[in-house]
Amino acid sequence: MLIRNYHPSDCKEIAELFYNTVHTINAKDYTKEQLNVWATGQVDLKKWNQSFLDHYSVVAVEGKRIIGFGDIDKTGYLDRLYVHSDYQKQGVATAICDALEQTAHGNITTHASITARPFFEKRGYKIVKEQQVKRQEILLTNFVMEKEMTPDEFKKLWKKEEETAHIHGWDFSHIHNRYREEDDLPWDYEKIIRQYLRKNMKVLDYDTGGGEFLLTLNHPFEKTAATEGYPPNVELCKKTLLPLGIDFKSCNTPSTIPFEPESFDIIINRHGDFHAKELYRLLKKDGLFITEQVGGENDRDLVEMVLPNTEKLFPHLNLAEQRKIFEDAGFHIIQAEEAYRPIIFYDVGAFVWFAHIIEWEFPGFSVEKCFDALLKMLKIVTDGGCIKGTIHRYLLVAKKQTQ
Repeated sequence: MLIRNYHPSDCKEIAELFYNTVHTINAKDYTKEQLNVWATGQVDLKKWNQSFLDHYSVVAVEGKRIIGFGDIDKTGYLDRLYVHSDYQKQGVATAICDALEQTAHGNITTHASITARPFFEKRGYKIVKEQQVKRQEILLTNFVMEKEMTPDEFKKLWKKEEETAHIHGWDFSHIHNRYREEDDLPWDYEKIIRQYLRKNMKVLDYDTGGGEFLLTLNHPFEKTAATEGYPPNVELCKKTLLPLGIDFKSCNTPSTIPFEPESFDIIINRHGDFHAKELYRLLKKDGLFITEQVGGENDRDLVEMVLPNTEKLFPHLNLAEQRKIFEDAGFHIIQAEEAYRPIIFYDVGAFVWFAHIIEWEFPGFSVEKCFDALLKMLKIVTDGGCIKGTIHRYLLVAKKQTQ
């Protein structure tokens, strides 16, 4: 089972799931007349889609089938939570609710049906009141319920994020819509590559991750090569890139890349390691190295929030020093830019997940160790809506000069 963010293309399938679930699972607690006005089978898909987009909304997927969905708004109102009738009591609702509750800044409220009431009670929700809701002159009973989000409750949620913090390729979709970064850089890395890349050129993507970005270039596979050193991603690349005919090789030493001299017209590298002299060896005459890199000041304000006085690991990663290294290695710099831009988290759980994924920037980070600092972050989110940090990026386009 996969929990992912809602897509507009999900709406029709979700509406069908909603109708079928209400008319099967809720039938033991409501009359046929009540079910018919609750789920009429005539959902306004345009309005539903907009409401899902306005809220934080997720779906549970098994294979290609949506088996559950839920959404919560910015005030902490958990609006909808439904699970397919074939997947009841299999942890689907729990997984969806875990994801939704992560975004809360304070107490969470919901209007629970008679059927859903026991589920929410087990999660610590208390009944505020029982009420009768009128639909087409028919009354339906539900319960206004509230979960008090104490520090201990937040700790439980954040530890769940800690436990789920792993990555497939270089995929941050787990916190999509819960954070943002790199959407306002003064350059477009992909556009710059396409400016120089021609179909007859041989290209290498060093530190390709899972090959996600490389594949978006749609370059002829027979003229495409890639390397990766992180073991889980190496296995992923073997499964996804090699069958396509891409020349993939495992490599975690940028000073000894396993290709022959002057093999490539262009070498690209986004947020990976590199060695200027080795790149010079691999490039053909007038070949280009195009890279967007994470600078040494990246996320430092966030690091200070949770791990004050942490030593800077990569102080040399800045445009001035790296430009000189490439010039000394025999490159002519065609383009060089540097930028500091915001990174924003809309809930603390997203930051917890992020800090574990980028573990080299947050050495020794854990919810337990940094709990007091995380509570301070929570207050910042509650008061201001988000946590803000600063990313550091630089771009180099370097051309191999021959003697």
